[in-house]
Amino acid sequence: AMACAGVVLICWQHEKIPAMVTSLPINPTTPVPKDWPVDGGGAGRYDLVWVFDLDPRTGQYSFSQIFQCLLAGDLPN
Repeated sequence: AMACAGVVLICWQHEKIPAMVTSLPINPTTPVPKDWPVDGGGAGRYDLVWVFDLDPRTGQYSFSQIFQCLLAGDLPN
């Protein structure tokens, strides 16, 4: 994925994604959670996307989360 030009989409088991992220050079001002978020009942969240934007000047990725809120009752965090 790092060698690809342009946008890359990685879909994987949510439990494994935080470990995959450790190989990215992350901007320290946008830290990544150590674990995938859980919902209020303790189950994994399936309605969010982790986004990593490359800053070509620094070679580091900034991190953000997009909460899709697709279902009735979904909360933005």
